Amino acid sequence: MKIKNYNKYLVGCRFCPMCKPFGEVSNITKDETHSTRVRGMLLWQIANEKTKWDDATIKLIFESTLDSVSQAFCVNHYPVPEYMVAARMDIVEANLEPECVRLYEPAISQSIDKSVQAFSNPDAEVLFYPGDALSANYGASTNAITQVLSRAEVSVKLPDRLSDCGGLAYCLGKIDQARECANNVTADFSGCNDILVDGPMSYWMLTKIYPELGINLPENTKIKMVTDTLNELQEQNKLANTENTANIYLLGSEFSRLTEPGYAPFRKLMKSLSKSVIESYDGLELAEGSGAGGGLHITSPHLAKAVSEQRVLEAIAAGAEWLVCDSPLDIAHLKLCSDEKINIGTPAEFLLS
Repeated sequence: MKIKNYNKYLVGCRFCPMCKPFGEVSNITKDETHSTRVRGMLLWQIANEKTKWDDATIKLIFESTLDSVSQAFCVNHYPVPEYMVAARMDIVEANLEPECVRLYEPAISQSIDKSVQAFSNPDAEVLFYPGDALSANYGASTNAITQVLSRAEVSVKLPDRLSDCGGLAYCLGKIDQARECANNVTADFSGCNDILVDGPMSYWMLTKIYPELGINLPENTKIKMVTDTLNELQEQNKLANTENTANIYLLGSEFSRLTEPGYAPFRKLMKSLSKSVIESYDGLELAEGSGAGGGLHITSPHLAKAVSEQRVLEAIAAGAEWLVCDSPLDIAHLKLCSDEKINIGTPAEFLLS
């Protein structure tokens, strides 16, 4: 994947201001150089060899999420995340990446916590893969999901060890690292036909990015997100949920936007759990995400913090008592930036509240 392969889109981006009102970072900094249009101009120059990578341009490419919100708003739906990743891959290939990117290592494969492993049934047909939680180092999400499934008498097995899905490495342009992670994960899935994943980043990687990397899961493998399973259990009245009356602010994840089902399963689930749901007018399609989008929390921690703080303030201003997102990665970062001003969690954590 090379940035020059996206030149026809960059031509359009550099002339079009339509997506300017959206963008996690640009709406914090109010800086035109953080807009999709200016990035399109800079990348067009590089793709057409009018200029070369310099420190300022490289810095801008990593001071961003993958900007999928601009793709959602774009009248032509240009593949903004794809050319952002391509640009980062070119930078990494040229050994020009920032130090934080160069030093990034995926989460170390680790054993499943014993308290969680207690919910594992070795004879179950479904394997639960909490890849998002591993990347976020957020065990509370995995604990909550396994508890909710157990209460609903849904049997799953857990891997003995958990390998990083490579999602953040891919977002940073570290393609070799992402491919190595993918090989480790697919090896763990050997012999499993049904895989349940805990969040949208893992789902995006397994269903879309792994095939693009030339890495295929075992034949007949089916990948499913936990939100889909929770929706099914809710329809069967198996969640034993007394409808919560708390005001819930729904926040979308960039990784949800990058998946085929998008936000539909998440919205459906939360609306069935509470009558008091606050969401953006567009049903989250154009809503901005947290500071963890695209690995921004790794490349620009100060900007990522400002983005997540803004989302928390928006939820509080809307009168919400809970901020809920379907991404354990986003939730982990939002919690770090909230100062406990509002309850924050995944749907499973909300169910246990």
